[in-house]
Amino acid sequence: MPPLSHFSPTLNKEIIRSKYNAPLLNFLTTTFKRKLIYFGLPSPDAGDIIEWIEFIEFVIAFQCREYPKPSDPNQSDEAVKRLEFNLNELQRKNKILDYNIYDGYIEEVIINGKDNDNLEFKQKEFITLYNLDFCNEVTSPQTIFNKNKGELEVIYKLNIIKKIVSIQSNNNSLPFKFVMFLTLKAKFWEIEAKNFEDIVKNDPLLSEFIESISTLAMIEKDIRMLKAYIFKTLSETLCVNNYIPQFLPVVRYKNGPHDLVQFTILGTYEQTFGRNALIKQNIVDFLKEAFITPNLETKEMINSTNQNILETLSEIDSVKSFCNSKVYNEFWKE
Repeated sequence: MPPLSHFSPTLNKEIIRSKYNAPLLNFLTTTFKRKLIYFGLPSPDAGDIIEWIEFIEFVIAFQCREYPKPSDPNQSDEAVKRLEFNLNELQRKNKILDYNIYDGYIEEVIINGKDNDNLEFKQKEFITLYNLDFCNEVTSPQTIFNKNKGELEVIYKLNIIKKIVSIQSNNNSLPFKFVMFLTLKAKFWEIEAKNFEDIVKNDPLLSEFIESISTLAMIEKDIRMLKAYIFKTLSETLCVNNYIPQFLPVVRYKNGPHDLVQFTILGTYEQTFGRNALIKQNIVDFLKEAFITPNLETKEMINSTNQNILETLSEIDSVKSFCNSKVYNEFWKE
């Protein structure tokens, strides 16, 4: 196995990790007075974990074999072994306390309760850092073999996120707060977009936003539809599980020919005594915020606006953005 190497993603991704994500993780470790429990989809070279290693103490990782094919024992397990080697090196050097690697798609491990090597999936720790760096669109399903049903099953990403959040809400350990980085391709299937428009047509705020972006073409419209869709569906999922969501400005960037977006959501548990948690964030303000994007020349984050619609400039400092929120001032500020 090659020695531990520093994974080098696109420069865009490196800037986002170091300039936008890392300051927020530093803020969380300071606030919690402890390092973070990582739960996510790292590359076999563990690039994001290495980038954020000073903020992480325990890793729960999922590694499939041959994306996007359904898992098969005859597939090469090289990616799984490479990730295990890199995490073992981090533990050996006392960079992390310990780790769990699950061989398989996150969808099949959570649905089946075990991975391809029959390692039982357990989530005893309260997750403080979710890094769900998916390889495809939010509406692109993954076909898995459901061992309980004995048949192939189509699973959507949002269904798995709902399951993850539900598991989290049943964990009674502190600190009851977490950050989630959700990375997706900025594509929204036409049929899903039409269904979403039908669902929100009676919602005056969302329908007004959708009308305001109707003149935009292709990716410019799709990426903003996706922004509204994720806000509505994910905020509802979090609220049902007693977490107040706070969405930070959405990051937009290129990876080769692909347009990607990173959503950053802070989840704050609220004891609601039977009712759902309530959103504190103004949805209109969030939807009108410009995307932020890495600048390859300055290596900093900047605003990215579309001149054909009215957009407000976003706060490019992730910590300032969160500390300016109602959620922070009501539930985090000491």
